Amino acid sequence: MILSQRATTRAGDAPLIIQQVSLELEQDQQQITLRRYFEHYGPDSGDWVEYRHSVSIRELEHWLMAHGSLRIECPQGVVTAREAGVQS
Repeated sequence: MILSQRATTRAGDAPLIIQQVSLELEQDQQQITLRRYFEHYGPDSGDWVEYRHSVSIRELEHWLMAHGSLRIECPQGVVTAREAGVQS
């Protein structure tokens, strides 16, 4: 899933810069990877670099539960953790 994508150009012979940030679920479905990809194109050359940050799905779930905002949905409606008396 592409989270952001951008191309930057400047006047003259300055390089074209392409940046992309994406998330991908690994084939084993146990890891998620954040990819940060950069390309620089100039009149005489082109170069690229990619950074990959991986984490297990289990670790990501635990982090989200510990640090994310809790929203509770049920047939009676939507409530926040504070309204439900749950500490998040």
